[in-house]
Amino acid sequence: MALSAPAVAAPQPSAYSPTHLQLTDEQEAIMSAYHTGSTLVVEALAGTGKTTTLKAIAAAKPRRPGIYLAFNKSIVLEARGKFPDAVEVTTAHSLAYRAIGHRYANRLPGNGTPRISAQRMASMMKLRPGVLTSGGMLNPALLVRLAQATVTRYSKSADEHIQAHHLPSHAAHLGHDMNELATMVLPIADRIWADLREPTGRFYFTHDHYLKLWSLTRPRLAADYIMFDEAQDADPVIASIVGAQSAQRIYVGDQNQAIYGWRGAVNAMGKVQDAIRLPLTKSFRFGPAIAETANEWLGLLGSPLRVVGHDPIQSVVGPLEAARAILCRTNGTALGWVLAFQERGVPVALAPGDRNAGKDISAFAWAAKSLMNGEGTDHPDLASFTTWTELTRFVDEEEDAADLKRLVGIINRIGVSGVIDAIKRLVTEDRAAVTVSTAHKAKGLEWDSVKVADDFTPPDPDDPKDQVDPADLMLAYVTVTRAKRQLDAGSLSDPMAWKP
Repeated sequence: MALSAPAVAAPQPSAYSPTHLQLTDEQEAIMSAYHTGSTLVVEALAGTGKTTTLKAIAAAKPRRPGIYLAFNKSIVLEARGKFPDAVEVTTAHSLAYRAIGHRYANRLPGNGTPRISAQRMASMMKLRPGVLTSGGMLNPALLVRLAQATVTRYSKSADEHIQAHHLPSHAAHLGHDMNELATMVLPIADRIWADLREPTGRFYFTHDHYLKLWSLTRPRLAADYIMFDEAQDADPVIASIVGAQSAQRIYVGDQNQAIYGWRGAVNAMGKVQDAIRLPLTKSFRFGPAIAETANEWLGLLGSPLRVVGHDPIQSVVGPLEAARAILCRTNGTALGWVLAFQERGVPVALAPGDRNAGKDISAFAWAAKSLMNGEGTDHPDLASFTTWTELTRFVDEEEDAADLKRLVGIINRIGVSGVIDAIKRLVTEDRAAVTVSTAHKAKGLEWDSVKVADDFTPPDPDDPKDQVDPADLMLAYVTVTRAKRQLDAGSLSDPMAWKP
């Protein structure tokens, strides 16, 4: 069965109808800059009406061919109908699918090429039974898993060729010299990539692979202007495609919300040269009390901007007995809250609140089962581990493994089947009494009332090595700006504890 476009179908006529938009002075300034034809960078703080601004830009010249580019399907579906028909509302994956990805339809997940174990791939590539290095013996299945993770990182990069810096960072725990490891892994990664380039290849193929293949063709987009939403969290491969266009480019986002650097995202807004840079600071999401909290974090981040709360919204900051959303630092804490609500019979959703919610936790649980069976795993966070015991020892001994530790602990307590069952018992957000989310998944979402969980931990002031990470400050800013009316900042109640 042939697979349709992966993220968004081909553009359909919208329900757009031009209406008069009441614009703020900041939005009017952005409109004036748009009419100059210059490249724009719009720094839109939390809840400041960036979609309204982009709608106004598109409405100004409704017949001008444009592209509204967003990273994921949910944002695109929400934006559909808000722009004139001359503006294509799409994802980069959808553009890539129409250009080149359809040639690989029979290889995409659920449509053909199944996952193949690392051991089987090693056999297919006729790898040697084991490789002795200065750090010990490496078996071929482990080398394949490292090579797969390397290809995954390469696919998201702007690089033309696979290089040593694409090796997964967690490979360092193996204790091998990374240069020596690269000489063994990169040739295998090159062979995997050669297979992925072929429509008739044998290895597991994903949507990110054809996006990368499309980027290597140096595509030119058929548009007079491109509106690039959430540009502060762009995958390098997508940022490079947009940056190479001759069309007018309008980058929109909040550099203080660049929270995906850990997965290789780049701040495309910060890299743009010769652009007009203008702010959006008037928030329509929350009132002055929450704005004051947000500004404390903006100050710690060194941002020159401050968000202005919307006076008609009577927002409050303080302890809450119950909230519409619980926001957590890690998947492990989020799963703990889900289990607690389910034990009490409370209908609970996990953000983004749809049928795909919890897929990251499910994938981790299935990877855990593979490790428990001694089979290894191609899970990108666990590819360098060969057994569950090895992973458990790692999270117990390494201080920087806190993100994994709670999740590992829950699996040790209730088992893989218990985790999978909890994910199956989630409800959609429209049926839930409460939604649980990680702060990362909450980005772009909002609730009337929000309670922050206990797993945001400030650096130890007595440990000179425990320095403030700007990524933690950004995540805190994202977290406290999800509430519209009531915010219980919980473990983020004392911003000064994070002062650099």
